[in-house]
Amino acid sequence: MSKKESEIISKLIKIANQQQTIILELAKKAQLQDPNVGYLNRAANLAAMNNNAQGKVVVNSDGDGNYTVQISGIAGDNTLKQKIIDDFYHSIDSQKPELTGKVNLLF
Repeated sequence: MSKKESEIISKLIKIANQQQTIILELAKKAQLQDPNVGYLNRAANLAAMNNNAQGKVVVNSDGDGNYTVQISGIAGDNTLKQKIIDDFYHSIDSQKPELTGKVNLLF
């Protein structure tokens, strides 16, 4: 790899890191405005931790009471992902039944 290619890759990595920081800051601000965002973030992290997994969680709201929760960084193991999904939705059903059917979980 040439020096110029290395510099370009370094710049792209720096931009990606900055974008991730911005996305996380926006998610934190949304969490302050909507208490369900904070709850869903904690529920997703707990479901992952209960299954010995760890990932980055980002929660988005459409403003109409529907939410998308995205967990990134979880390995491609479908059995593990299904356990996390089951734990996550069980948590919602038992603790915040008003959110049942209004939350999508993505990996």
